[in-house]
Amino acid sequence: MRRRRHAVRGAIFLAMMLGVARVAVGDVSWPSARGFVNDLAGVLSGEQASALEGIARRLKEGSGAELVIAIVPSVAPLDPKSYAVGLFERWGPGRKGRDDGVLILLAMAERRIEVEVGYGLEGVLPDGRVGRILDTVAVPHFREGRMGEGLVATAEALAQVVGGAEGADAIGAVPEEGGNTLLQMLLILGAMPLLLLLATVAKRPMLLLSGMAGVAGGMSLFGLLGGLIGLGLGLAVGFLLPKTFPGGSGWGPGGGAGGGGLGRGGFGGGRGGSGGFGGFGGGRSGGGGAGRGW
Repeated sequence: MRRRRHAVRGAIFLAMMLGVARVAVGDVSWPSARGFVNDLAGVLSGEQASALEGIARRLKEGSGAELVIAIVPSVAPLDPKSYAVGLFERWGPGRKGRDDGVLILLAMAERRIEVEVGYGLEGVLPDGRVGRILDTVAVPHFREGRMGEGLVATAEALAQVVGGAEGADAIGAVPEEGGNTLLQMLLILGAMPLLLLLATVAKRPMLLLSGMAGVAGGMSLFGLLGGLIGLGLGLAVGFLLPKTFPGGSGWGPGGGAGGGGLGRGGFGGGRGGSGGFGGFGGGRSGGGGAGRGW
């Protein structure tokens, strides 16, 4: 049984790394953010969209953290996790330097919800807690076809935990596994400058994305050792990828959010949406969070 479980986790990790590679070569259409709520599939009613907007705005005003919801018809040609990582890097929810953003992605064709968590919130929203919230709040609604209600309930649960509302400690709480938590956090924090340096020297911006995806994916599936293995695998994948981001014009560490370089937007194109929306704060994620199908 243990061998089978490890084999499944290994397959999931490999699929995620292959998805990272497809970010660079696939025909991916990245939408622009229109605000906190981005319903590109026509799932929400007006009342549900307003409720989600209210949750996100209250969280922003109360704690400074940014919660964004994206509903897309499909994430093809990517898998939902890779798409969520890419969209988070492109939109950058959360304050720069604090990385306190959360992205909720709903992929309708794939029947999948993904929650991507910024670096700064991984302590209050570890993978296990996010998964527990999805299991108890999101999935039961979705299986009954109540997509909007499930999203509102999920966003509210996440916002309460992030905002430190009274009683939020019990929401999605899971037993602490203990052990290597501090070492895991140090590995994540230490990997970013190392990968940025390597990406700059080698002039391969995809090293940053593939390396962090490898660290986050390996740790979420196999712990500390998995993170180290994932880092090596991520670097290998990064060196096999093209030197530029899709649609980019080359390497530019100081590139602006609308250019082809590696600016705050990560993938190149600007994050500004239509209707006067000026974009989010520029937060980053290391692949933390969880996803579920229904």
